[in-house]
Amino acid sequence: MYLLFTVLFNMTEEHLRCSGIVKNVHLELRRSAARHGPDQAWNLHCSQKDLLEKYAEAMRNLATNHWPIATDAESRCRIQWIQRHSHNYYFNGGLKSARLKEINICDKLQIPYNVHEEYEDINKINTLDVGSCYNPFSTCEYMNVTSIDLSPATPDVFKCDFLNVKIGDEFNVCDNVIDELKRQSFDLIVFSLLLEYLPSSAQRLKCCSLAYSLLNYEGILAVVTPDSKHVGANAKIYKNWRYTLGLMGFSRILYEKLPSIHCMIFRKAVNSDVTKRWAHLHKEPYMTEELNIPQDFHDLSDEDCENGDNLITEYDDSSSIVNLFGELPTECL
Repeated sequence: MYLLFTVLFNMTEEHLRCSGIVKNVHLELRRSAARHGPDQAWNLHCSQKDLLEKYAEAMRNLATNHWPIATDAESRCRIQWIQRHSHNYYFNGGLKSARLKEINICDKLQIPYNVHEEYEDINKINTLDVGSCYNPFSTCEYMNVTSIDLSPATPDVFKCDFLNVKIGDEFNVCDNVIDELKRQSFDLIVFSLLLEYLPSSAQRLKCCSLAYSLLNYEGILAVVTPDSKHVGANAKIYKNWRYTLGLMGFSRILYEKLPSIHCMIFRKAVNSDVTKRWAHLHKEPYMTEELNIPQDFHDLSDEDCENGDNLITEYDDSSSIVNLFGELPTECL
């Protein structure tokens, strides 16, 4: 309790202002989706240029000026977690290990497996960071990063509405705006605090389906999602994610619960029959083909941004004391 009071006391007025902007935008998007439907709400949201720019600047300010101060361990920082485990997958034997497991299952089931040799001599990881805002992976020497966002906060981020981007045979960009991404052209796609931004399960599913189309076979999707509760509190929700993405052709190869976030890595299987079989074998009665988040089950009328109990406090990768934006999303798309 003393730690919590200390954190709150030390917050700056600027910190609280930026945090309030972020939470208000998220909450109003969800309320709009309840009134108009998620697709109409999303289109309306994307048309609000001034709001998106204000949000992007608030997010950049929080992430670069406030959040890093609270990070005291590499293992508890979401950006470094993704860097470390993507490096382990491509350069420290993770891919070969996952490949052998899939080959063994294919052999037992007597179904085909075509090994993709292009990863044998990989030098850099072609990365798509969705909802990047300020391109936090720009300094990673083993990543070739394409960063996209609804409203970029820095010049090295492309403007792109990922929900409505075209997937085709070319990479099309004009005046720093991307309207087409090339299918099967990425080794790593990052959804870091992204899926919670979207107000509906259907939109989250579409995001993951787009990621599946853009990834090379054996490529990986890194997902970070906020949850400051203990690991078992929302376990069924994230088990359902594994089931749902399994039906899509993804195999979850890594999961770790940090104090304020769930961190997951999903691998695009060479033969989707393997992941679909796993999903059917492990299906439990409560599971559905959806990607729900904890706040889907909240009463929106109870979420009042003017209520001090719901005020955003601090994002702290190293502390379980402070709620991550009240479990609301924290990265702009």
